[in-house]
Parts: sequence; C-alpha cells; structure tokens
Amino acid sequence: MNQSTSGAVIVCITTLVLLLLPGCGKETEEEKVNLILISIDTLRPDRLGTYGADRETSPTIDWLAETGVLFEQAYSQAPKTAPSHMSILTGLYPESHGVRNWREETNKKLPDGIPTLASILREDGYTTRAYTGHGHMRAELGFDKGFNVYESGGGAFSIFSQGIKTVKEFAKSSETRPPFFLFLHTYAVHDPYVAPLFYHSNFVSPSYKGKIPGTREDLVRAAGTEWGDQQKAYWGNVDRENQADVAHLKNLYDAAIRFTDDQISRLVNAIRDVGLEENTMIVFLSDHGEEFLEHENFLHDTLYQEVLHVPLILKFAGKMKAMYKGRRIQHTVRLIDVLPTVLAALDVKVPSHLQGTSLVSLLDGTETTTRNVFSQWPAAQKFSLRKGSFKLIRKNDKESGGLIEELYELKKDPSETNNLLGDESQEASALRAELDEIRKKASAVAKPFGEGGTVKLSDQTKKELEALGYLKKGEPERKKGTEQDGEDERQD
Repeated sequence: MNQSTSGAVIVCITTLVLLLLPGCGKETEEEKVNLILISIDTLRPDRLGTYGADRETSPTIDWLAETGVLFEQAYSQAPKTAPSHMSILTGLYPESHGVRNWREETNKKLPDGIPTLASILREDGYTTRAYTGHGHMRAELGFDKGFNVYESGGGAFSIFSQGIKTVKEFAKSSETRPPFFLFLHTYAVHDPYVAPLFYHSNFVSPSYKGKIPGTREDLVRAAGTEWGDQQKAYWGNVDRENQADVAHLKNLYDAAIRFTDDQISRLVNAIRDVGLEENTMIVFLSDHGEEFLEHENFLHDTLYQEVLHVPLILKFAGKMKAMYKGRRIQHTVRLIDVLPTVLAALDVKVPSHLQGTSLVSLLDGTETTTRNVFSQWPAAQKFSLRKGSFKLIRKNDKESGGLIEELYELKKDPSETNNLLGDESQEASALRAELDEIRKKASAVAKPFGEGGTVKLSDQTKKELEALGYLKKGEPERKKGTEQDGEDERQD
C-alpha cells in the first residue's frame, strides 16, 4: 500500500469513528431549556426574607433569589387575579387583552388571535402543562390556551404534587423528551388566611384570644364548606380597631407563606433529584399584593403600592445562569415584561405586538430609560401611572360619578400618605396626559384581535360559583375596610 493510499484509509477510519461518536460528524443543537412559572396569588414581597422580612417565612424562595435574579421593584398591571395573570401570560395590559374577573352577567374570554406564553412555546416544540387553583383561573376565560394539559382545582399540596409528577415524567423520557413549560398557581396565601396548624407554631402567638378562625378545619366547623359563609365567619370576627386581631391576620398570612414555601421546596428538590436543575428556568412571582390597613383597607381593592408591588425572581438556566446569578435589580419593572424576557432567555422569537419589553437589557446594563408602570382595574374604573418617582391614581367617585385623583412623590412618600394634587399641577398634568395616551394605545393594540367571545355559564358552573361566593347567592357581608367594588376576588 503506498503512502497516499495509507493516508486515505486513516482519514476514512478517523471520519467513521467521529461519525459514530455522540454529537460528532454533524452540527449539534443546544438542548432547549425547560420553563417553570410559579405564581403565588396575593403575595406581598415584604413578607419574604429575601425582600427584608425578619421572619423565616421563605427559605426556598430566598434560595431562588440567591441563585437567580431578584427584581426589587416589580409591579403588577392589575389588583385582581384574572386580569393580572392574563397580562403575565400575554405581555399585554388588561385593557388590551380584555379578560376580567368572573361576573354574574357577562364574561369575556381572551380573543382568539392573542397568543399566550403557552401557545408560543407549544408552537416552538414545548409540551405545556398547567395546574392552577381554579377560581378566576378558569379555562373558559382563555387561560387554557396553548396548554396540552390545563387542570384547575385543589390546594397547594396537590398542585405542586402534580408539578413534581410532571417533572419526573419528563426526566424519565431521557433523550427523546421535548422541552416542557409548567405553570403552577395557588391561592394558598389568599384570604381567608388558614395555614395548616403545624405552621402556626413559628408565627402565631399562643396568647391570641380572639375569634378569627385560624385553620381550614376551624373555618369549616364555624361556617360549613361554602365560600360565602366562610367569608362571613372569617371577616365577621375581625375587629379592625383591635391591634391583636390585625397582628393575628399578619401572623396567619406569614404561616401560609411558609406552608407554600415548603411546597416549592418539594418541587425544587424533585428537579434536583431527577437531574434537571441546570437546564430548567424558574420564574417566581405573584399577581398582586395585599393590604393590611395601610390605607384603611384589607384585601386588594386599590392601586396603592402595597397592592401593586409584587415579588419577581428569575432563576436562569444554561449559560445565563452563571452570568446573572445572585443579581438584585433596583430598576422599576412590570409583570408584562415577564413574557418577552422569558422568550428571549429561551431563544424564542418575541412577538412585535407586546406592550412589555425584555428585562435582559437591564441585566446587561444597556438600558438607560425608566419604565413607566401603568396599572388598572377596568371594571371599577381605577387607573394608575407611575413615571419616575411620581404616581397618579385616578378612580371614579361612586357617589358623584366624577373622577377622584391622587398624586404622590414616592421617593419622599413611599407609603402614599401625602396627596400632592394641586401642589404639583405640572406633574399631575403630564401624568394625566400620558395615562390617557397609554389607554388609547392599549385600545389600538387590542383592535386587530377583536373582542373575546362571551362565556356562557352552565347551570353546574353557576352552582359552583355560588358555592364559592362568586355569585350573589354566596355574597358575603363584609365589615368596613373589606369592601370591594366592581368585581369580586374569590378563591376556591
């Protein structure tokens, strides 16, 4: 054999060996990143350790922040479950996507032409599943759009158990598995605050002698299983003038947070156990916060900071994990920014119609502009706009039918106690004009998609909603400070 023939044989053998090796002889595609979106309904960031709380309410959430990116000033686009979550899942303002909380008469679903995070990822090859706490997160409103599996109902333990089951299932399918998007939502922190008794020991004062039911079992014994009756039994026993009662509510709320954190811990451990931690992005957030008499109210019926300020943590995967690990971002951001950020991180094309914008530019240090925060509760005709340190709130006066406006300078007055309207007329005028312009543009964005279809409630659904307190039969009587206008926020 001559030298040239010998060389050719060696090249052929080498090529054959390379072709037989995994990933050799062809361009390798980088494995797609999985996505898990966790939404804890009604969660205030200031009750979490990583946001400054002095109680051990959230060790797992704190760990997510340590290994990911925490946004210190993230804000919701609505104080209600359905419009806020649909803004998260579409990247659009409530005025654009049109989805509101359940009402007795007319319910509009998401217009067919508006894509969701699930539908975009499914088109890109992801398997998509959601397990939610029901209530306003109903499939009929369009929340099931793009999901291969969409199931509602059950408490936090069962919802996260379904999530763990999904993670293990996808891990078993090894090389053939598609990437997955898993959405988990729970009302475990929502009122009435009734964490399992086991969690009371570290948060609830044993000296409390009031009448507020502290566990689900106490609530059922006091009022049965219908939500409306439970609301009467719960809030009917709250004395807003009694500091012990108010402190007890906060303690129960914290206990519910720790219970929920333990469910997240189970999920995180499962992800680690099956070897998916390095290739799974986790987004942790809430749809809105909660009031504890900061503005003479409980619950979440206003557009003040304690209701709009939400936790937002992004635990990246792949190359981005090391790049952004342990970062804390002080810039103001919005929940409508989550969808474009996730798509950018997953290397999926971002639709051009979105009103949110990716947060990656903030992480890279290339963004210099301030993000304005527009929030609204359309059914109650309440709107707010924050630009820089100034914030304008506009709402209808139910008695006169006219408008009520408030203006705050948040750097000097973060608690929004000093209404500057009249003193800062130039700032108010500019914010008023910009708020009107945002609403006008929001309507223009929605126009090409048309209106969502009307959701007709079946007799069975009506019975379910009455039992849960959504419709008039189960309407609870609330003491001052727990009133709601327009729409009702209910949990299952």
